[in-house]
Amino acid sequence: MSFGLNKALVWSGALEFSLWGWLLYVPLFAAEAKLRRAERIGKERVVARVQARHRAADTV
Repeated sequence: MSFGLNKALVWSGALEFSLWGWLLYVPLFAAEAKLRRAERIGKERVVARVQARHRAADTV
């Protein structure tokens, strides 16, 4: 959507450069950052659980 808006504004001659179209990417980047963080936290939790299971198995 933002790419289309950028092209429409520039091609129509209304603007030489459309900052508004690029600003529509901000929510996408924010969502992607949250997903990356959630993925990293999930991986850390999985590793911690596996290590805890190994420690528990070693003590038995």
